[in-house]
Amino acid sequence: MAIYDFLLKANGVDTATFGFGPWQLDGNWNSPDESYEEVSIPGRSGTTRTTLTPTTGALDLAITGTLSAATETAFEDARDLFLLLLSTGTLTIIVGNRDTRQRTGSLKGGVKVAPFISEVRGGDIKFTVHCEDPNAYDTSVTTVTGSSATDLAVALGTRKVSPVITVTTPSFPLVVTYKSFGGTTLGTLTVLSGSGTVVADCDLQTITIGGTRHDEQLSAGDFFALDPRDGDYALSHWPTVRVSSGSPSIAYRKAY
Repeated sequence: MAIYDFLLKANGVDTATFGFGPWQLDGNWNSPDESYEEVSIPGRSGTTRTTLTPTTGALDLAITGTLSAATETAFEDARDLFLLLLSTGTLTIIVGNRDTRQRTGSLKGGVKVAPFISEVRGGDIKFTVHCEDPNAYDTSVTTVTGSSATDLAVALGTRKVSPVITVTTPSFPLVVTYKSFGGTTLGTLTVLSGSGTVVADCDLQTITIGGTRHDEQLSAGDFFALDPRDGDYALSHWPTVRVSSGSPSIAYRKAY
């Protein structure tokens, strides 16, 4: 892809398959809204503090493209199919200069359809994709493996992500520790007992042991997110994850 080329996929299928070629994308390089909420301090009536982590708003991306067809009748048929596709599909945007990253959203509002122009055998269509989660995620999963009792560096993008931590042949209790680049413990997660491979999904907030869900075995600590601010993105200094036993695998998609 050239620097400003991009793909639009609907339910995972390139919309070029349906005769649509996007050529303008507005909003992709914007930063989403962020706000720091005021929350009350437990046990101190009337006293508040500002949250350390901002609440991130949604992002709207405006797309303009051409729907190609040989005749006006074919254009109308293609339009009907394409509008149905937009309204029922998950829309994914992959930008050419960063074609390893993608944003996912859904149709917002109406769709503007220009008249068919016989000279170019097509007509322009404009619509907005609403990304409730504004982060751009890597199209591939990053997986970090290593040994137990070792601080494993987790290279990140510029946004927090929730990992899936898999530990084979663990002994119990199994302790998972999240640390800053400097070695400060920021979070722990303890699985009390069980038999088999442990999977701690920090996004879904579930514990699976030997293929069966056992959330009740989370006896201490809590699920955590990997945050680039716990390291130094510019210097490629990363936070770490350590497991007390077994063979760990830490999987996540970098976000920007």
